[in-house]
Amino acid sequence: TATISTTTTVATTKTTRAALPTTITTATISTTIITTATISTTSNTTATMSTNNNTTATISTTNNTTATISAT
Repeated sequence: TATISTTTTVATTKTTRAALPTTITTATISTTIITTATISTTSNTTATMSTNNNTTATISTTNNTTATISAT
């Protein structure tokens, strides 16, 4: 009779990521050349944003969850 005793060691590593913010309250869009941008909302209403020699413009939505910005 032969008795075989085995031991297995498994090396494990744990990688953690920093928690992402759950809500974004303010989004800032920087423009350098574009002076006029048209914002289309999901409820088929349009709003026009224009900047006068500004380098930053802030867009805020009240009831819409998605806003698409198109600039030409």
